Amino acid sequence: MKKEMLILAACIMFLTGCSAQAEKGADSSFSSEGQSGSSPAEDGAMAFLGELAEDTVTPDEKDYKELKKKYPEWFGKDGKIVYPVLPGSDEWKEASGDRGTNTSCQIPEEIVNAVDTKTLLDAVEEYPLLYAYAHNDSYAAGLQYLAETFYGMNVLLRREDAYRVAADSYLSRQLGTSDESSDDSGMLERLLLEEFLFSREYAYQKFSEEERQKILEAVEKNHDKELQLADGWLRYHFYDMAAYGDNPWQEGLP
Repeated sequence: MKKEMLILAACIMFLTGCSAQAEKGADSSFSSEGQSGSSPAEDGAMAFLGELAEDTVTPDEKDYKELKKKYPEWFGKDGKIVYPVLPGSDEWKEASGDRGTNTSCQIPEEIVNAVDTKTLLDAVEEYPLLYAYAHNDSYAAGLQYLAETFYGMNVLLRREDAYRVAADSYLSRQLGTSDESSDDSGMLERLLLEEFLFSREYAYQKFSEEERQKILEAVEKNHDKELQLADGWLRYHFYDMAAYGDNPWQEGLP
């Protein structure tokens, strides 16, 4: 019940907030040219994400040991990032903002800037409010909102190797097996985020032909699972992400 209420609040947040998104310049990865039904908010969000991706960053390689000493509550025993405050707790309720944001799940910038991209992707995929962006009318607008309010997402979208880390994670998933249950309530959001990261034009250029084929086969195989996870209401998918402008991924779409 708590999650349903959070989702409802997040949807209201996005529907009221996305109309205020400013339109920005042309998107290097997504273009609305030739697309029908896109709104100014969606066009502006796609432009924002394209410009953001151009501002690439790499880890600053700060010593993990020092970070763990400074922020012990943010690291698990395996070295992965954990969230010390989770939904439902009194601390979470006290930290909730008026638009659904929550200061208690903002990973310290020093950690975000230092960890490798795989660790950062894992942490973003565990973000307690990650589900919210996938429940917005425009996937791009929802992702923009998280990039503006969650520093971890902002940096992940700018990491120069995020596309490859996302593809590796996506290809390693065994949906519907005992190793990775398709009943995971956060699986859909993880899949869509990974699809977004490797759907960019520059990602296509960096993959080999063999890698592209493996990715397209995995996308096709996972589509039915995503529909299942979305209860048949899948508004946005890799095929939609690659459908804008002259994205070369279109050559392999069914």
